[in-house]
Parts: sequence; structure tokens; C-alpha cells
Amino acid sequence: TPYMRWQNGDGLQHHFRSWWPAQLASPTSDDLHHVSHSVTETYNPDILVARTSLARPADNRLSLHFTHLLSRFDVRLRFIEHFTGISDITVAAHVALGAELDLMEGTVQCGTTRGALALSEVVAGNGVYWSGTQIIIPQECADCVITLAFMANGTEHQLQYVHPSLLFESGKRTTLTLLVSKEEIKVVSASVTPWIESPSLGDTDAEETI
Repeated sequence: TPYMRWQNGDGLQHHFRSWWPAQLASPTSDDLHHVSHSVTETYNPDILVARTSLARPADNRLSLHFTHLLSRFDVRLRFIEHFTGISDITVAAHVALGAELDLMEGTVQCGTTRGALALSEVVAGNGVYWSGTQIIIPQECADCVITLAFMANGTEHQLQYVHPSLLFESGKRTTLTLLVSKEEIKVVSASVTPWIESPSLGDTDAEETI
């Protein structure tokens, strides 16, 4: 809104920038190079951005490829046999909670305010007892503190694990698998992979599809 039309002119370049969720910024009133974003327990969206520049194509079609601006963090837990009756698991990472987004260039400048961000539980598998995920602002997290709380053997447990360095990158998924024992937490594996992409919308109307 308003309805857009191609401008006439031989070889005239048209420049497109798009983002989701739309309420992140107003294209008419906000400085799109400096958009403040804060992660909270209740508002932590997956931010997608797309940009392209082209002359008017013969078929009048515009293709936009959206990429993830933020990062994804997965934590998987395994427990030794010492623990029985495990329940009420919560996992939180101490990370940066704010950033400045450049929606025109598709970049993120991490803020300095840090806090605990809880992971949301997802279906576990492959020998993993518990698995959680969360969207994270891209950042280099030195001495990254991960706090675990759970019930086991009829007792409430709270443990902390400190990873020397975790690098969260835009569009990447960092996965940390931890083994929880009676006295310590050990790393089973750590990996960084591309975030799994959804299939193209194809020729459907994006407004109706969303």
C-alpha cells in the first residue's frame, strides 16, 4: 500500500526492500538504516529480509528471496542414569537481548544489554531426552552461560554450564548437545549449520498466503 507500478524508461532500475514482520518499521516514517529491536519472552519474532534491484522484466514478475536476519540456537540434553523421574526442564542462555537492524542493507548490530533468554521445548529424538530452541540476535558470546533447572530423584536441580565461545550468525543454526551428569555438564557435540529454509511461495499471492 499504495499499489505499486513499474516506472517507464529503458533500463530503469527499480530497487526493492522487504521485511517480515511488517510492524518492525514503517517505510514512510522510520529510518530503515536504524531500527531498534529488543528480544523479550513474549516478543521474539523470526525476522526475514529480502532485497533486489532490477529493470522491469518482460513478464512483470518480481522474485524476492527472503533470508533470516537473526540466528537460531538449539540445545539438546542427555542425562546419565543417575537421574530418574526427570521433569520440569527449563534451559536459558545469557545473551544479548537488543540490537539495531539495518533493513536496507540486511545487517544487525548487536547491543550490549544481556539477560537470560529461555528456550522453547521442541520434540526430541535420536537419544536426546530434551530439546529446546530459541531465536537469538547474531553475536559472539564469550563465556556463554547456560542455566539448566529440572526435577529429578524427587529433588529440584539447578546447574550452570559455561561455554568458552559461541558465535551466533545471521541465517545460521547453532546446535549444542550436552550430557548432564551428577557433578558436571559435558559437551557431546557442537555444530553450526544453515537454517532450514521453507519452500518458495511460487506463483501464489503472498498477501493471501501469509
